[in-house]
Amino acid sequence: MIIEFRNRDAPKNPGRWYTFTYDNGLRVTFAEYQGTLSEIEELGRQLSKEKKREIRMRVHDMELRLEGTRPRDPEKVYRDLPAFVRRYLDYSVDDGGVMHMVRKDNAFTFADNRSGMSVMLTSADTTFDEMMTSYDVRDWVEKAFDVYRNDLDGGRSRTGNVERARGRLFLKFIALMLRIRIQNILRMHDEDAKKGTVKKDTVCGMTVNEVLLSLNTVFAIGNTGDWRLTAVSKNVREIFRLFGLEEPKSDKIVLA
Repeated sequence: MIIEFRNRDAPKNPGRWYTFTYDNGLRVTFAEYQGTLSEIEELGRQLSKEKKREIRMRVHDMELRLEGTRPRDPEKVYRDLPAFVRRYLDYSVDDGGVMHMVRKDNAFTFADNRSGMSVMLTSADTTFDEMMTSYDVRDWVEKAFDVYRNDLDGGRSRTGNVERARGRLFLKFIALMLRIRIQNILRMHDEDAKKGTVKKDTVCGMTVNEVLLSLNTVFAIGNTGDWRLTAVSKNVREIFRLFGLEEPKSDKIVLA
């Protein structure tokens, strides 16, 4: 989630530059630039150097701030660090309770080897917002197709009957719609929680698979004529509440 947006003019480049600060503390710079591919390639190298330099400075600042301190709960202090900082730093605590910061072996080298740039070519009159919106739509469509092909097993029909294949395709399409609907609700809930418009709960940060696995913990047990629901956890109650469903009651259920 973007928590800060800044537009700045770069005197060395005629393009429009945008700096986004994400909730994990990492600043990412984008440029809306018109020019040849070679010019854009050089611009990408400049952006990559800027990002690498900023990451190293942030990691170094955390090292200086925490090295030699005596926190009451070192594990919590480390866990509260931004995710991208924990990717490069580890910690240890000596017998005197002093916290020492340790850089992970080859972490920066691995990150440099994976670093690169993405170039999106658009028409000259396409605005930055239009380009990013179109890219988001394409990304959602690709992810939806990936869900259908893999999670819903949509790439395998396992039948030679045409009518049966059509029926399975229809059911998988309905399942895909439901899954994407759940995904959208979870995404909007996470965004509202980060903005502070809703209270943060146990559903925040959960994926669709995690939600379904959590709901699978609720089932009926018993024998004919005497059935009961298993205990309903707080997480399951909050999932039902988020989707506007009545909270399941752990009470006696009699099947006629």
